[in-house]
Amino acid sequence: RFYQLSRYIENIPLPRPGFLEEPWRAKRLMEVLSALRESTLSLAPEASRPFLFQDYCRTLIGQIQKYRLPLLPRLQPFLTVLEHSLFALEAQFPFCFCHGDLHPLNILWGENSIHALIDWEFAGFKAEAYDLANFLGSIGFEDPEAFFSPLVRDLLRQIHAEKHLSDLSIFHLGHWILALRFAWLSEWLRKGEEELLEQELSYMEILLDNLGDLNAYFRQK
Repeated sequence: RFYQLSRYIENIPLPRPGFLEEPWRAKRLMEVLSALRESTLSLAPEASRPFLFQDYCRTLIGQIQKYRLPLLPRLQPFLTVLEHSLFALEAQFPFCFCHGDLHPLNILWGENSIHALIDWEFAGFKAEAYDLANFLGSIGFEDPEAFFSPLVRDLLRQIHAEKHLSDLSIFHLGHWILALRFAWLSEWLRKGEEELLEQELSYMEILLDNLGDLNAYFRQK
């Protein structure tokens, strides 16, 4: 077993769900996303081999087939949609350096700032929408109505205004949110969190049922 130590960073606990009503957080998050993207330019070409999420997903499904076979029928509708859309196009998406586990509780917030990001073990070259999709998906997991909160609306406005994502990534943002829920599904399975596993599956069903409307909403400028 290994441990990683770092100095303590002062921060203000995130007010939940009140933070969704605070658009200033969108500006600070946008600064972080832009800095991560810009850091890609300084990394050596040999470090830029991208992480393909479909490979991760197929490995996970193989493990589920072995250890939790009864889950597969419930997962199949998600896989069918992703195989014929996102995964078929994945190599065409722009890639950049990503945090890899960006969600509100992995951000150390100040009064009007972000002090640091924590939990970098999944960092690497991933599709450019990866961090944004994980952040949005984490917010929606607690309450799907959060997609329409002031924080998310302002974040999407800045994404469009700064052309932070390609048209292809914006067009499939809802698909990316759905796909990344498989990583969270893996987390609940690994920890034996059956209640959270069921909540995750229900959330994924909500995402799938509303995928067209969500993608249309994310594309609005």
